[in-house]
Amino acid sequence: MSSSKHGFSHQKILQPFNLLVVLLVLAAMVILFWPKAAVSQSSLGQCLTSKGVTMYGSDLCPNCQNQKKILGGDFKNVTYINCDFEKDLCEKRGITVYPVWSMDNAIMLGTQSKEDLATFAGCEIFD
Repeated sequence: MSSSKHGFSHQKILQPFNLLVVLLVLAAMVILFWPKAAVSQSSLGQCLTSKGVTMYGSDLCPNCQNQKKILGGDFKNVTYINCDFEKDLCEKRGITVYPVWSMDNAIMLGTQSKEDLATFAGCEIFD
């Protein structure tokens, strides 16, 4: 048995240290590999935004107003481009009808249900 002249075992000192190292490594792995989508998404609008989904619309568009009603208060979490004020951007992207939902190179035209938006973006529907 290995011990110092003061009666302390080096093995007894290293055991808690080894446990601490293992716990720190496990904690780091959980933080690094935890699914990013699970962080702070409590609504469909937040998920749509986190996935890069954008709605293009107009204040004069009745279908856009209906889309806002479908999403209710969660619409504030949606990335929205108002083409009344961003005409150049909308023209550059070829948007001539509203609403348009865009993600990467995919688009959906017209008013969409929450279920269709969730499917489009790969999101859950939150109540």
